[in-house]
Amino acid sequence: MENAKNIKKKLQLENEILQEQLYCATHKFNLLAVQTEELKVKFKRLKELAKTQEVEEHMEIEGQSFHSYDHDFSGSAADIDVDQYLNLDKIKFFPSKNNYM
Repeated sequence: MENAKNIKKKLQLENEILQEQLYCATHKFNLLAVQTEELKVKFKRLKELAKTQEVEEHMEIEGQSFHSYDHDFSGSAADIDVDQYLNLDKIKFFPSKNNYM
């Protein structure tokens, strides 16, 4: 009887440790997902800036004046599809509490 109680306590402790490890891993994954989204935005901005600079240099070579604030590249900039490498839509970031019990 005493042995069964010890085993139950040990299993409960192991369960708590595993839950904490799962929480930490999930938290780290969430942070990485946010960082990934931030990097996507930065990448898109840099790509647009590079396109703007390319057009500006091309126009300077031709002797035309160019003001990047007057030009809209939203239609001509290539769409960025970083999600082709990451599929975050189907990932559960936080497991339901039912998984713990």
